[in-house]
Amino acid sequence: VYQSIISLQPDRDVLPLPIVDHQGKLTNLRKLTEDRKVVIYFWSTKYEGMLYRIQQKVAELQKKWPEYQFIGISPDQDAVHWSATIQEYDMQPQLQYRSINPEDLQNRLIWDNAFKSVVLENGKIVNGFANLQTSFQNK
Repeated sequence: VYQSIISLQPDRDVLPLPIVDHQGKLTNLRKLTEDRKVVIYFWSTKYEGMLYRIQQKVAELQKKWPEYQFIGISPDQDAVHWSATIQEYDMQPQLQYRSINPEDLQNRLIWDNAFKSVVLENGKIVNGFANLQTSFQNK
């Protein structure tokens, strides 16, 4: 946990954790966040009740913070169910990814609550411990 906390400090490069896009193409978190402003948030089909609230909050924040891309990452391993959930909740598929290693996602990015997010600029951590509910109040 200590190393994960250190890796989420401001100005650190985001970890190159492997992820898969909606078309099954493999990439990693570092490549995905280069040359842009990104807020990574997390969701899972296991918590569909929370998913609705998370998606509502993301939609609200996208309007307030249009300079950032809000990218969802899920630990779900069932690609068919994951894709169906993206459609059901009317998410933008091009902004949704699945983790290759769910334990790595949870442990390395310290995904410890439903509204956890990570703010990045040009592949560097701005806020590794952001919260969708409370960290974006200043606009």
